[in-house]
Amino acid sequence: MLSSFPTGELALNDAGDVAFSGILEIGTGAAGQVVTSGNQHAVFGPTAGAGSPLGVVARGGDAALVPGGALFSSFDEGAVALNNHGTTAFLARLRTEPGGTSIGSGDAAIFAVDSAIDAEPRLLFRSGESAPGASDGAEFTFFSLLTLNDAGDVAFRAGLDPADRGVFAPLAGAGSPVLATPIPA
Repeated sequence: MLSSFPTGELALNDAGDVAFSGILEIGTGAAGQVVTSGNQHAVFGPTAGAGSPLGVVARGGDAALVPGGALFSSFDEGAVALNNHGTTAFLARLRTEPGGTSIGSGDAAIFAVDSAIDAEPRLLFRSGESAPGASDGAEFTFFSLLTLNDAGDVAFRAGLDPADRGVFAPLAGAGSPVLATPIPA
């Protein structure tokens, strides 16, 4: 059961699917699952592609498939996107171990899960990584304002080090989001 309903925006597709982040109530659920402060944050979305039942697609304490290993810690409210194929994209915070702290410069990331195909959310971008199309080897420092289209392309706003920000969006033929609009700090 949800302890708090999302305060951010809900994502809705043409099939009537909804995706959002929320916080589960601490205790033992009806299915016998134990919810603690270390695993109460979750992203909800379609569980088997467009038109499928709503369920948890990522949860705090679950392993995040990232180089070096990490666990999902929390999810940014209102930073969940959903397309008409049932793919859910979301912003996550990562931590090193159960009950552990964030992992510093690489603790923010964008993931996507097409529940009809993917068994686990897949990493798209992570803070500390080089930002495609940005000058001077700039690296991502934060992410916000996430959107997803039916082709599976993700666009987002990101902070960059050194001291810039930008909107990253797919450009014709790029195949992956690149810096489309720099925003001076």
